[in-house]
Amino acid sequence: MKHFIKTVAAASVLASAGLFAASAQQSEEFTFAVDRAELTSQSAVRVAYQRLNAEAERYCGSLPLQSDTEMAYCRADVVDHVISAVSHEGLQALHVERTREARYVADRG
Repeated sequence: MKHFIKTVAAASVLASAGLFAASAQQSEEFTFAVDRAELTSQSAVRVAYQRLNAEAERYCGSLPLQSDTEMAYCRADVVDHVISAVSHEGLQALHVERTREARYVADRG
């Protein structure tokens, strides 16, 4: 399979983050497409991961979220869902590394 496309419903993301809103059912789904052939090097994996985070940020920004905390939970949940669904070892490893770094910085602050 050359392309992998993962769609996450807004209602699912918001519900799993504990942020379900009535208007979520009217929101569009988040779709992320990546060409598996792109994920052959560490630099390509980093680029795909950065693109995923940027697209998740834009998507969550379009939802009726009330606070920065809700926005952060939404973005993290979207990224987690897609990383899990893509099931690519390099992408998962980078996600674990970046998540660990983010938690360390948050704990220090």
